[in-house]
Amino acid sequence: MRTFFQLFSFEIKTIMSDFGTILISMLFFVICNAVFAFLLAHDAGALRSAGPVIIWITALLSLFNACQNIVKNDLQTDFLTQIRLSNIPIEQFFITKTLAYWVFSGMIITLLSPFFSFMYGLSLEQSHALCRGILIGTLIISFIYHLIAIISQKRTNSLTIVLAIPLSTPIVIISLLMTNKTSEYQHLDTLVGILLINIPLCIFLSTQALKTPLKD
Repeated sequence: MRTFFQLFSFEIKTIMSDFGTILISMLFFVICNAVFAFLLAHDAGALRSAGPVIIWITALLSLFNACQNIVKNDLQTDFLTQIRLSNIPIEQFFITKTLAYWVFSGMIITLLSPFFSFMYGLSLEQSHALCRGILIGTLIISFIYHLIAIISQKRTNSLTIVLAIPLSTPIVIISLLMTNKTSEYQHLDTLVGILLINIPLCIFLSTQALKTPLKD
């Protein structure tokens, strides 16, 4: 447990050293939603209908941008090789890094979402459902994105995003369906089930990838 917190603290410091990327990502989320809310203000029906979709799309893009350097610094400093050669469990490294980046992206987006839900005219129930979906959904997508980034270590960040989008789309759709009061908890159970399967699967696959150094 001590190693876990040490790794988590190290990742937080690494993220803070490149906080400009996180700040730009969150500003993108805020500005885009504020602009769309202003543009659709004349049509309350369109505002309520499009609101959850706009929030999720901007959340997804912000999340991808915030996590774009999730393996870049490790490659530049050869930290991945050090992890392979150390006694630190690779699983622990993968979990702590993913959670650290999620705290500075998915968690912040979740905290900002109720404000924009109000701007889009969503009901309190819809707002709560959307925020629960974003909270769980961004965590799932963060693990997927980190896994893909590790597998495509020597490739471009654009490739990682291209691969992550189709895997993230079902998560976004299920989360959006949660805003329907009649089926909210059914889709919430589905999302939680995906989370419980996704985390150990991503941990296993990332461990296998990190144990096998990629050739240039």
